Amino acid sequence: DIINPVLQGGEMVLIYIQSDLNSGGRAWVLLPNDVDYYDSGWYNVFANYDFTSDDFKIYITPGATSLPSQFVDITFRVMFIPGYFPSSKSYAPPVDYRDYNAVVKYFKIDESKIIRK
Repeated sequence: DIINPVLQGGEMVLIYIQSDLNSGGRAWVLLPNDVDYYDSGWYNVFANYDFTSDDFKIYITPGATSLPSQFVDITFRVMFIPGYFPSSKSYAPPVDYRDYNAVVKYFKIDESKIIRK
């Protein structure tokens, strides 16, 4: 299934990719970014995205190694958040979007309600 968002005025999209770290752990990395992941071999990719008021697209390009013909176990988290903060006196975001856990905490996102597609 494809998610077809309908963004409300001023909302924006943040997309994170789950990256395999060399230490064996996993982390959520904000796009655009270079990420490493493991799928029967180590791969490095550059992932980016764009969005409009009614859809988004994720783009993956290979790093130094060729990519498998099909991705397995590559996971994204897509967040729809306010993009305008009228109570703020600056244009700086109220949270560091690169920090997935800080975004979840700031916007009070209930991870038990994540839709898996």
